[in-house]
Amino acid sequence: MQRFKRWLTFGITSEKYIRWQIKYAYLILAVGIVSAGAGTYFSSKLGFNSDFTALLPDDAPSVVDLDVVTEKAGGVGYLVLALEAQNVESAKKFADMLAPELENLPEITYVDYKIDRPFFDAKTLLFVDTEDLITIRERLAERVVRERKK
Repeated sequence: MQRFKRWLTFGITSEKYIRWQIKYAYLILAVGIVSAGAGTYFSSKLGFNSDFTALLPDDAPSVVDLDVVTEKAGGVGYLVLALEAQNVESAKKFADMLAPELENLPEITYVDYKIDRPFFDAKTLLFVDTEDLITIRERLAERVVRERKK
């Protein structure tokens, strides 16, 4: 164990290490500042590429197929904007004014901002949370038991 401790400290006792730190305090500080500056500079040059196909080779079948779809459809990404307002009517008016402006942007293929309310109303039960479905099932089972007892 003693040998391991000596190997960890490279034969330097804590007293020698503290003296070394005091003796070279300004050098240690300078090296730290230069390292932090270099790290900040180089990390500011890092970019973020959200295109997952950049991780794959260009001749991979999946990348080639995706390129074909992108050419036909105009892209594979989408953007969702959510408006929050105290007045629903003012939010609707703003959306009516914003949609044509977004359609004029060259990066945007189409804008869909009107919700087909009857479609979602007809399929409301498909959007129920799992916990709520479990609660409904339990209540139905209890109701069946009650009705059978009657």
